[in-house]
Amino acid sequence: MIKAVFFDLGRTLVLPASNDWYFTPLFYRLVPQITPDAIRREPVQSAFRKAYQPLLEYPRTRDVPHQITRFTAFYDALLDNCGIPHDESLPRILAEDHAGNMNNMVLVPTARETLHALHEAGIWLGVISDTWPMIMDQLRALQIHQYFDAFTLSYELGTNKPSPAMFHDALSKASLPPHQCLFVDDVAEYLRIAEEFRIPAIQSVPDDTVIRDDRYPCIRCPAEILPYL
Repeated sequence: MIKAVFFDLGRTLVLPASNDWYFTPLFYRLVPQITPDAIRREPVQSAFRKAYQPLLEYPRTRDVPHQITRFTAFYDALLDNCGIPHDESLPRILAEDHAGNMNNMVLVPTARETLHALHEAGIWLGVISDTWPMIMDQLRALQIHQYFDAFTLSYELGTNKPSPAMFHDALSKASLPPHQCLFVDDVAEYLRIAEEFRIPAIQSVPDDTVIRDDRYPCIRCPAEILPYL
């Protein structure tokens, strides 16, 4: 019997308003040289990887002001790597928008209703997510923060999925055996690690940006998880 559900956030409960977490609507307005089509191709992909590497290598981030400082450096490097001239204020503006604009994310359809139903049914709810400090304000703005019993977040642990530390932390907070928990994520590699912990896993495939993996049950929206409980 499932007594707890661990949710990823991105493309499981929330979606980026612009279809990308880092290229926000404001980014496209202020940096028209980079289009939504261009971010999926070289050389923007290469520029992004180089700029993001410090954040990937060291995800631990103290708070939102620290996040803004780190992402100011990220956007500065991204623009430099793309060969886009800019004044020193632009990276800071982009970083503040990324951290503080609560309209940059929207809920996956049925997310709030499903979390409410699970909470009312006494299911323990947790988050296992690679994310940044602003996410707590974002979840409050989306009116879903109150449904969760605990959070396992990369910026607090200083590591990202698929690190086993993320799953050890989540299980310790739930205080339940793994087979009584369920993990929902869009990334198949992370589902594989969950199964190594003997946590049943389901893939979230809310849109065509997610590559479907036939090894796992699939849901298109959070409400479709209910028959698995």
